[in-house]
Amino acid sequence: MTSPSASAAPLLEAKALTREFDEGHVKALRGVDFSIKEGEFVAITGPSGCGKSTLLQLLGALDRPTSGTLFYRGISLPDHPNPAAYRAREVGFIFQAFHLLPTFTAAENVQIPMFETDRSASERRERAFELLKLVGLEHRLDHFPSKLSGGERQRVAIARMSRPVISTARTLIRFSTSLLVCNKSRVAPWCSSLMTQRLPGEQEGFFA
Repeated sequence: MTSPSASAAPLLEAKALTREFDEGHVKALRGVDFSIKEGEFVAITGPSGCGKSTLLQLLGALDRPTSGTLFYRGISLPDHPNPAAYRAREVGFIFQAFHLLPTFTAAENVQIPMFETDRSASERRERAFELLKLVGLEHRLDHFPSKLSGGERQRVAIARMSRPVISTARTLIRFSTSLLVCNKSRVAPWCSSLMTQRLPGEQEGFFA
């Protein structure tokens, strides 16, 4: 892990963070504490079901914790006044299952996060082309997901993650280690990244 100056304020900070389901019978997160500074590359490891995806849902303001605090640049994420704007401008997701809209072309799928910005339609199309070119798919702009291979759908998902405001981009990545390492230097070298991975043979979760 590469760490910036120890004096830097946390980019993300959690204290005593919990998330329970099924009226408390399922405890996905149990008192999580962490502090991540800008520029750090953090891996969350653990077996399936240990709470990795649950944590990313909270970090992306897609869910709320049961208790505890979670801050992004000093702002409480559970109480964020505009979660949609936060997701559009500050974070990006690469989903393990891609989640591409089947009736949208590759270029249109990449533009989805840009709808929350003030970019014009032509600017969105131009940016989508730039991002798809970065992942080697400039020749597949008008192809629907059903006409793309699994690897190509992965690359569309990576291009969609790349935020339109590059200088303030952050990524929350839930994907395979090999694909991330292969594409990170080409697609998102500017990002503070939070990666989750599942390692063979692990017996204990970090959060559960």
